[in-house]
Formats: sequence, structure tokens, C-alpha cells
Amino acid sequence: MDHNENRSRVARPPLLAFAGLLLALGGHESVEGQNPRQVPQQEKPARGDSQSLEAPSSTNAILRLVRPGVYEIGSVRLDKALREVSFPAEMNMDDGPIEYLLVHKGGKRHESILVTEAEPLHIQSALLLLGAKSSLSGAGSPPGAATAPAPAPPSPELESEGGIREPAALQLAGDSVRIELVWTEGTSSVRRDGATFFVNEKAGSARQKSGQWVYNGSRIQSGVFMAQTYGSVISLITDPDALINNRAPGYDNDDVWAVNTTNVPPVKSSVRVILRLAENGGAK
Repeated sequence: MDHNENRSRVARPPLLAFAGLLLALGGHESVEGQNPRQVPQQEKPARGDSQSLEAPSSTNAILRLVRPGVYEIGSVRLDKALREVSFPAEMNMDDGPIEYLLVHKGGKRHESILVTEAEPLHIQSALLLLGAKSSLSGAGSPPGAATAPAPAPPSPELESEGGIREPAALQLAGDSVRIELVWTEGTSSVRRDGATFFVNEKAGSARQKSGQWVYNGSRIQSGVFMAQTYGSVISLITDPDALINNRAPGYDNDDVWAVNTTNVPPVKSSVRVILRLAENGGAK
């Protein structure tokens, strides 16, 4: 599939608004205060921007203290002790070919198992506040956090205005992330690794291993945070505009991924997505 075609366009938040969000959130120490902090509302793109439609929802959000060490940004929850970020999602597909595990509801949902109303900007901010290092966006760490080492110079494939044409052999670097999915069946709560929701049809019986995800943080292109623009959150094939990418075999092939029909809840089921950062960083 050509990812430079048929993309759902959503409002494009500028880099200034993204930086303002991190400044509003403050550093790891400052978020311990009891008072909620207002996050600046995104600037609206000019009417003449043919690539932009209405924003998926308001990105005006408050960092709210739920209990000591646990915060919420919009619908995204941050737990500092568990080193995890979680948010609600919904089953979008229970059969067929896919390229994404999760997209925003305004993104490429025809290629994704899960959709969410959680803003990519809020997910990004929560991960940065946990200490994740964005290898692509150049947004850096929140104020007060340890300074991340400068990322390696980007591949020429990532420097063009249009980005890369997926699928690509380029393997993105980033911090290791574990993905778990939780939902209810009857009166029971079911919790499974995100890798159980899909299969690589060319890998035979080989099962995708957990922990083969990396947080790369999405690109910022011409002052625009691309994950918010295209709604890409967790990709199975190389997508520098997504927040999280797959590094397992098949990341360079958009024709091998399919829903694991024997292991997913029905369409429209509510699923909670849990992203957990590795304690010691991750694959680079």
C-alpha cells in the first residue's frame, strides 16, 4: 500500500504548541504539585491549508493529579511508579490485512486493529514525562528532565518533505516499549500482550515476540507534529510519523500483517492500551 495516498487529514498542530505543552507540563519535579496546569490550545491551521480538516478533538488539556505519582492528560493516564502510560481504545477490526496496531480515530483506521480518541500529542507528552527519548521529533525532554543524547543524523529518507515511502527497509531507533491490552469478557478481565492481536502471515507458526517495539516519538516536519497530523500511534511497518514502531521481522513489508482472528475481542469492544517503558532504556 502507498502510504503517501489516501491519508486522512486532521488539523496539524505546530511545533510551537507542542513545545508549549511540555513547558506547561513542567519537569518531573514540578508535576508533583496539586494545582492542575492548563495546556495551551493548539493553533488552528489557515483555511487555505488543503491538507487540514477539523482537529480530531480539542488538544486543550489539563495535567491533573489523580493520586500521588499518577496523572492524567486528557484521556491519557501516566503512572510514574509503574513507568507506564495507558488510555482507552476500541476494537476497529477483527479480521483482514493491517499495517497498524493503533491509530487515532481520525487516522488510517481502515488499516488498524484499534482506534483511540486519545490525542497523540498527549500520549507523546506522557511518555516524555516518564523519561522516554524521542529519536525523531527533536522535541527533547521536558524541562527538568535529564538531557537526552543528541540523536544520530537522520537518514536521507527522512529528510525529504514527503518523508519515506512505506514499506521501507529503514529500521527506526528508540527506547524499548512493552504493549499490553486489557478488556472485559463477561465478568472477567483479560490482559494480553499486544503482539497476540496480529500475525505475520509469511512467518508461519512463528509468534511475534513481545518487547519488539520502540518509541521513536514521531517526526516534526516544518513545525508540524506528524503523529497528530496523521493519527499514527503504533505501526507494524516502518512509519516515522507514528509514535511507536515495530522492529520484528516484517517491519519492511506491508503485505504480511493480518489480524489474529482467534485472539481478539469483537469489533467495538473497549480495550485499554498500556505502554510500559523498559527500565534500562531500549534498542537503539
